[in-house]
Amino acid sequence: MNERKPSEWAVKGAPTPGRRPVAVHRTGCRPTSDRIWPVEADEARRLLTVDAGLACQICRPDAALKLP
Repeated sequence: MNERKPSEWAVKGAPTPGRRPVAVHRTGCRPTSDRIWPVEADEARRLLTVDAGLACQICRPDAALKLP
């Protein structure tokens, strides 16, 4: 079987074009919301590079991804 590893990153907000995400989180820090979407590390890194303010201040995904 070819099972996919669960994502270590999540985005709060709508993942649709034209709608801005609210925050990027690490797995385990996911706030209670129905608008949490798993993303790959590359997408989390891209979002945080574009807007460092998206990084959750509790789980610090920017530090885990080794971003400045």
